[in-house]
Amino acid sequence: MVTGIVIVVMLVIFWNLLATYEGGEFIDFNETDENMTSVVEVIFETTLWIDKGKYEMFMFEVRRGDNLNITVSVLDGGGPIDYFVMEERKKLQFDGWLNGTEVKFYAYDNAKALNITYSNILFTIPRTDRWYLILNNYGHMLEGAYPMDEVHLYVKVENVGFTVEQSFG
Repeated sequence: MVTGIVIVVMLVIFWNLLATYEGGEFIDFNETDENMTSVVEVIFETTLWIDKGKYEMFMFEVRRGDNLNITVSVLDGGGPIDYFVMEERKKLQFDGWLNGTEVKFYAYDNAKALNITYSNILFTIPRTDRWYLILNNYGHMLEGAYPMDEVHLYVKVENVGFTVEQSFG
């Protein structure tokens, strides 16, 4: 009985230590959220024109847990547009759909905006990978924008912090 209790106590201590250890250093979970999200890095910020029937793509590398603030605004032209934020695998599927090698394209539902003239979202990256922001004035999306003309956009993607997952899994 005593041996069982000692083993349970040791397991609890082990799991608590494991939960606070990440990337070679211990993390103090008593830090405030302000400390966890105080770093702001502009990944890119630009204005651009996209012709009717075209799309533009921006690639960036981020890690799991990064919090991205994404702003897309139609400044002028024949908006609205669609945009998608997706990892490399989904981007390849998107490319295949456009060139006819894929029958369908399924968007990454957690970071998309259809038929918009302005959008601002906060998106937490679910896995470390090469990610893409695809600005679509091509059309052909279910419930998406129908391209009217070229469109002038303002785009800003910034990393506004990092979310540390507190789990045993």
